[in-house]
Amino acid sequence: MSQTLRGIFPVIQTPLDADGELDEVSLRREVAFYLLAGAHTSATAFTRVTHNILEWVSAHPEDRERARTDPMFVQQCTHETVRLQPSSPVAMRWALADIDLGSGTHISQGARVVIDLSSVNRDAAVFGGDADEFRPGRELPEGVAPYGLSFGLGMHACIGQDLAAGLVLHEGESLEGHLFGLVPQAVQYLFDHGCVGDPDDPPEMDPSTTRPYFGRYPVLFPGTPGSGARSPQDRATWCCSGPVRRWCGARPTSRSCCWQSRPPAP
Repeated sequence: MSQTLRGIFPVIQTPLDADGELDEVSLRREVAFYLLAGAHTSATAFTRVTHNILEWVSAHPEDRERARTDPMFVQQCTHETVRLQPSSPVAMRWALADIDLGSGTHISQGARVVIDLSSVNRDAAVFGGDADEFRPGRELPEGVAPYGLSFGLGMHACIGQDLAAGLVLHEGESLEGHLFGLVPQAVQYLFDHGCVGDPDDPPEMDPSTTRPYFGRYPVLFPGTPGSGARSPQDRATWCCSGPVRRWCGARPTSRSCCWQSRPPAP
């Protein structure tokens, strides 16, 4: 048994042992959830944020340098990406009691409530008339998170959201010591090393799922001052479409994201 799984089991069992025993099905589901939440979602967001920034700087070349030097800009791009393209398109809850919503809708105890995150996060009354568009740094009403409801709320909020996407910087707070998150920092690392799209090898969507996941996303690293010279033909490809069904290279870094380096084209 791997050291990772040995470390997971006690964490899962601790709150359940007091009630008796943990059945095998529940254990497998919890382990699978840890793997999904800890790798798949961040890998998917990583690819999508990179894609959205490449599209944005193509239309707004004045922001190209910001993608390389401004961590707040990259974090805003991450939050905007998560809002528009949540890892899961819906969230489900079961009502613990009868409740009447402000809209007048009555929900009975035990009813399943499905939240359409893609629609909620694009509510023009909250996010503006251009809510369907990618616009990092958009102004929002007080109390509205820049990533919408993608991370959930309350006791069911994503436990890893601060680690993955960082904290929201509120007015009056200092950038010193600010937590930007792993995804924004990883994306900025790419752009700091000159990441650009490959015009000869466009990205491909994953045909094995109906969800909008990339199956391949080739990029070029032409080289930037201070990052080490690279040939314009050097390529890197990552696959972030859930559990990878075919490897792009011989040394994958995880079951959800792999890299392939190819030598310069002749």
